[in-house]
Amino acid sequence: MKKISYAGILLLLILILVACSGAEDSSRDEQALSQDTYLTEEPVTELDQETGELGEEGEKEDIPDFSLVDLEGLPEGQLIAEEAGGEASLSGKIYYSPFTGEPVDDYYLRKALMVIIENSPYSRPQSGLEEASIVYEFLVEGGITRFLALYWDKIPEKIGPVRSARPYFIEIAREYDALLLHAGASPEGFAILAEGQVAHLDQIYNGQYYWRSSDRRAPHNLYTGSKRIERYLDQMIGQEYSERFDFQPVSFIKPTDEKADFIRIPYWGGTYIIYRYNKEENLYYRYYGFMETPHLLDNNKQITANNIIIQYTNTRAVDAEGRLEIELEGSGAALMFKDGVVIEGFWIKDTDSFTRFYNMQSEKLTFNPGQTWIQVVPDTIKVEYQDSSKLVESEEKTGELEEEKQEEITGENTEDNTEENIENIEAETRAEIREENTGEKIDEADSALSENETGLD
Repeated sequence: MKKISYAGILLLLILILVACSGAEDSSRDEQALSQDTYLTEEPVTELDQETGELGEEGEKEDIPDFSLVDLEGLPEGQLIAEEAGGEASLSGKIYYSPFTGEPVDDYYLRKALMVIIENSPYSRPQSGLEEASIVYEFLVEGGITRFLALYWDKIPEKIGPVRSARPYFIEIAREYDALLLHAGASPEGFAILAEGQVAHLDQIYNGQYYWRSSDRRAPHNLYTGSKRIERYLDQMIGQEYSERFDFQPVSFIKPTDEKADFIRIPYWGGTYIIYRYNKEENLYYRYYGFMETPHLLDNNKQITANNIIIQYTNTRAVDAEGRLEIELEGSGAALMFKDGVVIEGFWIKDTDSFTRFYNMQSEKLTFNPGQTWIQVVPDTIKVEYQDSSKLVESEEKTGELEEEKQEEITGENTEDNTEENIENIEAETRAEIREENTGEKIDEADSALSENETGLD
C-alpha cells in the first residue's frame, strides 16, 4: 500500500509541474501578443486545405504535380481540374481571333455577325467599320457600293447605316455561317432568305434590334449595335470557327516582290476607291474619289486596312433596275496587297467552303494579322497600282532631262549673243577708227585752212 501511495504522490507531483510549465508558456504567448507586432495568419488556398492534411504516417497524401502536365497538348480554353475535386485553374493559353489572327480577350463560342452597311454619299460618315474583322465591298445598282462587315469578338455600340440585302451578300453570310443583319432585300434576296439556310434579322420584322437616328433622313439613318444585338447572340447556340486565313505574324519581303504603295479601283458608275500605303505603320489608308478626300468615319478616324484582296468576278446586270448578278463560286483572278507589295494570283470557291486565295505558284496566300478588306470587282475593269518611288524617280529623271535641255538652250542663246556682241564690238571699233581717221583729216584741213587764212591777212 505504501508503494502504491508513493507512486500516486509522485504522479501527482509530475502533473502539477507540467501544469505550471503550460501556464508559464501561456503567459509568455499573451505577453508576445500584447506587444506592437501582431501575429498574422498565413493564407491557405483551397488546394492546401484539401490536399495538405497529413496522413496516418505523418506524410502528405499524394498530390497531383501540375508542373508535369503538358499544357501545350491541351485544346484552347480547357481547364485543368484537381483530382481531389477542387476548383479548376486556367491553362494560361492565349486566344486568337480566327478572322484577324490577333489576340482576343476571351475564348468565344458564338456566331459571327455580318451587317450590310450603306456607302452612298448620304450615308457617310459611317459607323463601326474600324472594329470589323473583315469587310467586303460590293457594287449595287446605280454604280454605288455597299459593305458587308463581319464582327465576332468586338461588336461596336453603333453600326451603320444598315441597308437592304442582295443575293451575293446572303451568299457570303452563308459562307461564314454568320447572323446577317439587314433592312429588306431585293426580290431575289427575299427568295433566298425564305429558304431558311441563313440566320438573319430583317429590320422590317425585327425592329427591336435597330434604331433610327434623328440627324439624317430615312433610309440613311438606320443603325444597330452591341446593346441591341449581343443578348440575341448570347441566346444562340455557341459556334466555333476555324482560322479564316493563314496568318503570318512576321512578314518577309523578297527582292523580287513587286512594290505597290498606291492602288486605284475604278468601280462602275464613276466610283473610285484609292488606297495609299503607309510604310511606318504598315497600313493602307483609304480615300474616296481623290487623295484630297480621305474616307473618314463618324469618329473622324480614317479607314485603314492591313490586307487588301481584289477579287475579280463575272458581274452583269439582270433587270431594268440595274440589279447585279455576281458569280462567287468557281474561280477567278485575284490581287493581294500587303506590306507595300502586290501579289498576283487567283481565287477558288466550292459550294460549302471558304473562298481560298492563292498566288500564281498555287501556294496559299498568307495574311498579316489585322483587318482585311475584300474588294469584289467586275472582271471587266482594271485595278491600277504602282510604286510611287519609281514614279518619283521617273519625275526626277524627267526634271533632270528638262534642266539639261534648258541648259543647252541657254548655252546656244549665250553663244548667239556672244557672236552678236563680237559683231557689234567690231562694228563699233570700225566706226571709232573711221571717226578717228576722219577727225585727223578734219584737223589737218582746219590747220591748213588757218594757215591759208593767216597768209591772207
